[in-house]
Amino acid sequence: MKTTRTLLLFLLLSITLSSCYVGRFFYWNFADINDYKKFKYTKVQKPEIPFTFKKSSKGFSMDSISYNNVKYKFDNFIADNHSVAFLIIRNDSILYEKYFEGRNEQSYVPSFSAAKSFISALAGAAIADGAIKSVNQPITDYLPELLKNDPRFS
Repeated sequence: MKTTRTLLLFLLLSITLSSCYVGRFFYWNFADINDYKKFKYTKVQKPEIPFTFKKSSKGFSMDSISYNNVKYKFDNFIADNHSVAFLIIRNDSILYEKYFEGRNEQSYVPSFSAAKSFISALAGAAIADGAIKSVNQPITDYLPELLKNDPRFS
């Protein structure tokens, strides 16, 4: 009888919490490399002529790296720190490109917080180009639906 009540309580909580943040936390727990399989996304159409970085003819020469006073072979350091893709780009050229754990240049790799740096750089470029007046300009000037959906954006 006690087992049945426990099971019913578990099922009730599972159903109740499945659509809220708490439920999602317990189900997914933390962000990982497979987030693209878990969440809705919008496909971005690639341009007819995509931009591609040139491969540097000089390449990248760094055999080792020191971290916490320990010297590591560069490729081993990257792999040992659970990277699945690592690129070094300078100007318009790829100096170093390597993939780990069975990944390649076609693999999906979430950017996580690295996207913030790109958004920041793009916002700076938009300000320099005059497309955005300043960092103080409200986002609702560009996305008025935010204000319609949530008064906190006022």
